[in-house]
Amino acid sequence: MKWFKSLSNGLKVVIVVVCVVVAILASSAVSVIATLVFVIGIVALVVQALRRRPLRRWGIVTASALGLAIVFGGISSTLTGTSNPPQESKQESAVAEKQTEEEPAAAAAVEEKAEEEPAAAREAKTKAEPEPAKSEKKRAA
Repeated sequence: MKWFKSLSNGLKVVIVVVCVVVAILASSAVSVIATLVFVIGIVALVVQALRRRPLRRWGIVTASALGLAIVFGGISSTLTGTSNPPQESKQESAVAEKQTEEEPAAAAAVEEKAEEEPAAAREAKTKAEPEPAKSEKKRAA
């Protein structure tokens, strides 16, 4: 750490910005690592509590890891475009289920209409044919 403290402020800023950019580009990996550190921090907190030791150090590590996991997980999902909000997924699946349930009923209704239409068309043709035949007979007479 002495080497970092001895650097000029401008160079410190450049190093920090480069580290942040690299962390953002590798946000998926950073998120996974932060999640693992969070889990390890929880275990360490339990062990420290059972041993009746101070929890401050592991509490800071665990809270920081949780924050990093949330931030870089959000960045990762934004960059890759893979957001999976649970409510949208449930709504989409509910809509898909309703459509699959309604499709057979809609198909049956269409089939019934298709069966009724030819019958109605046949009746209309049968009724329509005698009338021109009668008018032709009248003309012929």
